[in-house]
Amino acid sequence: MLLDDSTVKCWGENQRGQLGKDSTVDLGDGPGEMGDSLGIVNIGAGRTATDIIGLYETVCVKRDDNTMICWGRNNLGQVGKGNTAGANAAIGDVGGEMAAIAAINMNTGFGTLSKIFSMGRSVCAMDTVNVVKCWGYNTYGQLLKGNTTNSTSPPAAVMSFGTGLVPAKVQSYLDTICVLFTNDRIKCFGRARTGTAGQVNGVLLNGSTENSLGDTGTETGDTLNYVNH
Repeated sequence: MLLDDSTVKCWGENQRGQLGKDSTVDLGDGPGEMGDSLGIVNIGAGRTATDIIGLYETVCVKRDDNTMICWGRNNLGQVGKGNTAGANAAIGDVGGEMAAIAAINMNTGFGTLSKIFSMGRSVCAMDTVNVVKCWGYNTYGQLLKGNTTNSTSPPAAVMSFGTGLVPAKVQSYLDTICVLFTNDRIKCFGRARTGTAGQVNGVLLNGSTENSLGDTGTETGDTLNYVNH
C-alpha cells in the first residue's frame, strides 16, 4: 500500500519476499504485526514512492526520482534484473537486499519514467513521450516482441505498435494488454480468450482467429490490426 506520506507498507503472504522485508515471514496474521508495528518498506536511501503496482507475488514502485524498482517473485524475470535463477533471483527474501536495491535499467530508447503498469506476470513502463517497454512473462506474445521468449529486463527495442501511433492509455488483464492510442483506436495483443483480449465466441475483434497475438513477427507493428469497435 502507498500511504499519504509517500511510504510503502506491505502485509500478507511473503514466501517470495514480496513484502519487501528481507525475509519470507508472513505479516498481518498474528497479534502486534499491524498499525505502528508494521514497518515501512525500504525502497532506497532517501527515496519515496509516487506509484505502486502488484503482480503475482511481485511488487513494483515508481520512486520520486522517476526511477522504478521491483521486488519479490522473479521466476519469469519480472523484477527486471536480467536473471531468473540463483541466490539473488527473488528480491526481498533475504537480509540486506532491499537496502541495496538499485533502479531498473530501462535500456536505450527510453526517457524519463512516467507511468508503471501491471500485466499479470509481466511489468510495463511508459516514459514522458509515451514510449512503452514491457518485460517478464511472454508465453502469449504479450510483450509484443514477435516471439514467446520471456524478458528478464527491459528490452533494448521499444514496443512496436505501428507507424506514427502514440499510446494514450495502457490497460491489461492477466496475460493480455490493450493500448488506446491518441487517434482513438485500440490494439490488443497477448492471450486471447473470452472476456479478455477482444475474443468473442472464439473470434478476435481485430479479424484474426489466432489464440494469441504478438507471438510472431507478423503480429507486431503495422501488421497488428486495430480492434474493430
